[in-house]
Parts: sequence; structure tokens; C-alpha cells
Amino acid sequence: MDGGGRLDQPLKRSRQSAARQVGAPHDEPARARAPADQLSRSEDRFAIIFRYRRLTARWAARAAQLPRGTGIAGSVLLIAGALAYGAVAGEHVPAVMDWVKNARDVAASAVGFRIAAISLSGEKEVSREEILTTAGVTGRASLLFLDAAAARARLGTQRLIGVSIHTVTEAEAIDPRVIDYALAGPAFETPSKPGYGPEIGRKGLAAIARSARVPLLAIGGINTARVGEVIAAGCAGVAVMGGVMRAADPGQEVNALLATLQGYPRAL
Repeated sequence: MDGGGRLDQPLKRSRQSAARQVGAPHDEPARARAPADQLSRSEDRFAIIFRYRRLTARWAARAAQLPRGTGIAGSVLLIAGALAYGAVAGEHVPAVMDWVKNARDVAASAVGFRIAAISLSGEKEVSREEILTTAGVTGRASLLFLDAAAARARLGTQRLIGVSIHTVTEAEAIDPRVIDYALAGPAFETPSKPGYGPEIGRKGLAAIARSARVPLLAIGGINTARVGEVIAAGCAGVAVMGGVMRAADPGQEVNALLATLQGYPRAL
């Protein structure tokens, strides 16, 4: 009490206030701690977001330094790797390879490498389809991806493969491992193909024969009078169509040609 008989302190005080005055330990109210905890969690969130943004910006800067198209190339490689794994795991590699070959041949044919025509002879015993199938030449095959060596191996050495040429450059390009003989024409002007030329002539035949690494046959405008000239130019033989077909007696014309050729040991 004070000197006037009044109470110096209220009779009812909170325990916490009393505890504070005497220095006793006490707990802070939950409502007092809540703002501090929320502030700490907010700071943690901001720190995580800030670190994520810095990391993203760093990787974006590195990606910007890569060459253009790198992302597309990476995506293509990823897809190709997944497809390759699926093909190997599913044992579909042969089917996939066949699909790739067909696709490349279709693309090559579309840009101008289509096989326009194939000339075959000796089809009496074997059909055209059987010959092409044996050689591995399908309807989708293109010149760009045609494996001539493989076709030659499939056909065997008992079958002859020839090529038609017109210049020394074409003669030099002949691979004797694949080609058995070459036809050079038109050797001379021919009624069978008027305007087709120009004619190669004797000098042209001689130059082509020197360059070719396979036997050379002359075709176009050939008759018995021209055989000696052609053989002298270096050709191994002749091929005749129109001269025989237009002859009054085709059999007699053939015999005359053969008799003339027999007089030249170099001739086939």
C-alpha cells in the first residue's frame, strides 16, 4: 500500500506480467510469433525464385551462343535415337532399312535420277521381270543409288551387261568390273534414226575405242562396206538392225556381214 492506505498495484495481474517483473521465463504468444514465421517463409520463397531465375538466365545466355538450328538438330537426333532404339529392340532393322532405301530412291527419282528405260535381250528363256528381280532392280530403284556392282554379282558372269555411249568421256567412265561391252553410236548416219547424231565417224570411234576398257561395238549406219573401216578404227565388232530389217533377203545380209567379220581376227 502507499502512504494513503491505497493499494500500490492492482490485486489482479496477469501471470505473464508478474513473471516479467520477477524475471521468470515465459512463452511469447502464438500471435506474436506468427508474423515473424510468415516473413521468414516469404524470404525463403523469394530466395528460391531468385536463384531459379538466375539459373534460367545463365542457361538462356549459354543457349543463345549456340549456332542457329542447334535445337532443331538436337530434337531430330533425339527422335532418331528413340526410333533407332525401338527398331533394334523390336527387331525391325531389316524392315526399316528397306523403307529407308525405298524412300531415298523415291526422292532421287523425283529430282531427276529416275531409271527411264532398261533395254534387255535374251528374254526367251528368262522373263524381263525375272532378270530385273535377280539384279535387284525394283520399280522404285533410282540411278543415284543403283548398286551396279551388286547387280552384276547377282546376275553372274554368264550374263552380259552392255552400255550405250557416245563420247570419250562416257567411255572413260566405264567400269569393266560391271560392264562387259559398250555400244558406240551412231557410228554413221542411219535411216533408222534420221536426225539422231551427230555421227561419231571413224576418228571418233578410234578415240572412243582407245578410251574404253571393254570391247566396243559400233552401231548405226553399218553395212558390209563399213565393217572393215569400223574394225580398223579399233572396234571389236558391229551391231546391225536396220540394215538387216530393210534388206530384201535378211538372211543373206546376215551371212554377208558374218563373212566380212570373219576376215578380221580382232572382230568378235
